[in-house]
Amino acid sequence: MRRRAFTLVELLTVMAILAILYAIFMPIARAARAAAYQYNASNAIKQLGTITQIYAADNDDTAPLAFYPTPTGMQTWFGMEDGVGFFNPQLGILSPYTMGRVLRDPTHQAKDWLGDHSGFGYNWAQIGSDSHIWGTQSWYPWCANAARYSELSDPSETIFYATSAYVNVAWQQGGDGQTYDYGFIFEPYYWNGNPPVDFRHQGKKKVEATLRKVESDGVALVSMGDGRVKAMKQGQMTDALFMRYKPNTP
Repeated sequence: MRRRAFTLVELLTVMAILAILYAIFMPIARAARAAAYQYNASNAIKQLGTITQIYAADNDDTAPLAFYPTPTGMQTWFGMEDGVGFFNPQLGILSPYTMGRVLRDPTHQAKDWLGDHSGFGYNWAQIGSDSHIWGTQSWYPWCANAARYSELSDPSETIFYATSAYVNVAWQQGGDGQTYDYGFIFEPYYWNGNPPVDFRHQGKKKVEATLRKVESDGVALVSMGDGRVKAMKQGQMTDALFMRYKPNTP
């Protein structure tokens, strides 16, 4: 007996059902994937915080320096520059503790610049050096006198690391609008509308050229001095969260 073929109406009905199912489940799949990426990034930055605590325990309670110059370029917490902008992750200040591994945020996408493509930045001027203290001998590219854990006013409210990136905004000289890898962060007072902290999880970044601002409705992952990991929105970031010595409050 000859089998009956599907009619056009039946095919259209099946296609409509599939389209509805796709519309229902694709946002769920995207959300699940984003949650998995954020979970992996949270684990990575938590490990980074733990490694920094172990480093301090081995080095007189002192956090690693952020960077300092070498004959070939720059030694940083994440790697050593070979003179042409490439940083060898086997030779970073923390490399003996990471076993040369790069602890990555899988959502980070950026062009080469000043980082290891981990997607994480270090609080360089407050924790990785004493550059925030007026009259010290620290200046770029020298860093000296990284923070001791014992001198932190409140480790649980002090940011050590955060998801990071640098937008080379068009309103700056030579700006090309591209996002670059950047292994350092600093407090909002110096952001000038262009935060080095990247709020890329659970949201989107918007570059407002007319307002000269880079804003995001997402969250950044941050590692605090006590090892906890938090998700923070751009509006929640304050100067005090980056400071080694907290300002006196009434």
